[in-house]
Amino acid sequence: MIRSSSDAIALIMREEGMVGHPYWPGGLSGVTLDPGYDLGRHSLNTFRHDWQGLPSSDMAALEVAIGVRGTGASLLLDAQHLRAIPIPRELALTAFAQDSLPADEHELEVAMPGADELPPDAFGALTDLIYNRGPAMLDGPPPDPRRAEMRTIRQEVALYAGTTDVTRRPAILESIAAELDAMGDRLWPGASPYDTDLRNRRHHEAALVRRAAAHLGDST
Repeated sequence: MIRSSSDAIALIMREEGMVGHPYWPGGLSGVTLDPGYDLGRHSLNTFRHDWQGLPSSDMAALEVAIGVRGTGASLLLDAQHLRAIPIPRELALTAFAQDSLPADEHELEVAMPGADELPPDAFGALTDLIYNRGPAMLDGPPPDPRRAEMRTIRQEVALYAGTTDVTRRPAILESIAAELDAMGDRLWPGASPYDTDLRNRRHHEAALVRRAAAHLGDST
């Protein structure tokens, strides 16, 4: 069962986009298929399952990108002429709905126990976060500073799920939204299109969580 709200799913689709061929989004991403399916993050068996509708020759060509991330993925994309492989829109949407989205919702529930208690807008906002950044918390030692806000959000999610005082939940959601805003502003402060896109994406996620908090506040 999909837990994300329709608006959260629309956010994922809008942010990831539909390019029509493999591409590299930049940063630590791998070679990516529509909509935002990062081959650097998936195992060979998962890729073969999720994209079994592709021609076998295209599958074989794309398999070299499994597990490769960062500039290595960019170089591989060009060296292996992977941009020439067409990604049919219908197949991409099917893979997203049947495989990618349910898998990332599950990854959220594992990475942040108690997430299944969140309202659909908040759950979907954090699913978008996992879809974009992956579920790793990198607790260390030493803990990775680039995942600091994610670890705090994990704590807030557990607090939300564990509280018996439902009147506290809107404030907890507001804390989660604040961490998403802080993450965007801290990690992607530059003026490049890549930074701007990721910073704005975190702010859009925060807005969804705040909407969930407002709805809860109205009902308490």
